[in-house]
Amino acid sequence: MTWRSVVISKPARLRREHFSLVIEQEETAFIPFEDIAVIVLNHREITLTHPLLSACAEYGISLFSTGDNHQPNGVFLPYLQHSRATRILRLQLDITRPATKQAWATIIRHKIANQARCLTLAKRDGTKRLESYVRRVRSGDPENCEALASAHYFSQLFGIGFYRDQARWINAALDYGYAVLRGTIARGLVAHGLLPSLGLFHASEQNAFNLADDVICQLRFKSAPLFRCKSAPLCCVYVF
Repeated sequence: MTWRSVVISKPARLRREHFSLVIEQEETAFIPFEDIAVIVLNHREITLTHPLLSACAEYGISLFSTGDNHQPNGVFLPYLQHSRATRILRLQLDITRPATKQAWATIIRHKIANQARCLTLAKRDGTKRLESYVRRVRSGDPENCEALASAHYFSQLFGIGFYRDQARWINAALDYGYAVLRGTIARGLVAHGLLPSLGLFHASEQNAFNLADDVICQLRFKSAPLFRCKSAPLCCVYVF
């Protein structure tokens, strides 16, 4: 069975017609319910019917809403015993501590490697030091190479004396870009059945996007998926 995620990013009316989801926009699209795993509502002008919600429950489909910042802020979960979303959530909850620490080390290595690549593209010095930090990262990053590398990276990129907590336009621009990426990653996580609040390293009870904050700095991640199910079907995302 195909694992399909449907992301609605334009004004639309969603309804049920027999065994299919109907998406009414400039053109009308029909998607069989049995092929859908997740629906993400990412626009303020989307309406849907009660029969559609009932179909989501019947077919085990998770439906997510997003707020004004385009980050997921609500979820309608099917009240079924064998929900596919529940299976993925169990895999996420059952990840072992050693696997978590190893995954975090992999993330940090990619983050620092990306920082070195950025310095090279910006024709700045300091890549050798960052490359040495990549080699020093161990499981769980006990030496906090992430912080050491970040301090060196920003000082090389923006000049000695630059800090991320300073009130200046560069930091404002970085914060804006971070917010955009964070929201995009969070939507991608829920579209693939993961819960963004359950992070690997970030674990704040007041942060609904801990996992998004974990992976935001290594967008060129090339290793195996953090959560894998041998019986999990292929993921396919449709954007409307």
